[in-house]
Amino acid sequence: MRKIESPERETQMGKWLRPEEDATYQDAATTPAERIVVMLLRYTGLRVGEATALRCSDIDLNEQTLMVRKTKGKTAGRRTIPLVWKLTTRIGDRVAAEALEAMA
Repeated sequence: MRKIESPERETQMGKWLRPEEDATYQDAATTPAERIVVMLLRYTGLRVGEATALRCSDIDLNEQTLMVRKTKGKTAGRRTIPLVWKLTTRIGDRVAAEALEAMA
């Protein structure tokens, strides 16, 4: 029996959208909360139900990680996902803005 050669893979992951498509996708969000959800989907690979089921307690800004515990309506596979700096900064800015609003 002959060995079957595997096809070559692209070495770069996460580049499925062209830059203009990516910009359109991210610009579709109109509120700060929507922008964070869109970024979560884009940069972490979360499913929509997982992203919308996240709670503040699931996000660790110091460790730059988030914990997936459930999805909308059911339990998800528990896992820890690293956050890119861009996303950590956006979430941190949103948390700070909400804290200032609460103090006003």
